[in-house]
Amino acid sequence: MCSTEESVRFTLEGFLPNSRVDLWVYTRNQDEQAFLGTFSADEDGVLSEDIRMRVVDVTGPVDLVISGTDT
Repeated sequence: MCSTEESVRFTLEGFLPNSRVDLWVYTRNQDEQAFLGTFSADEDGVLSEDIRMRVVDVTGPVDLVISGTDT
């Protein structure tokens, strides 16, 4: 389990303007997952956010899964 008040800066490009982007953390075997939040790309299709790492209740190596609409 990870619990911190720190944040991580994400800057991602290639989304449709003003589109919804969901961020998830999955364990490598996909048995566990944690939802980090829903964010919005800007008018240029760029997501630039400081994501606060709340309690993430997963163990072992993880993958960040980004779900959004690309251009």
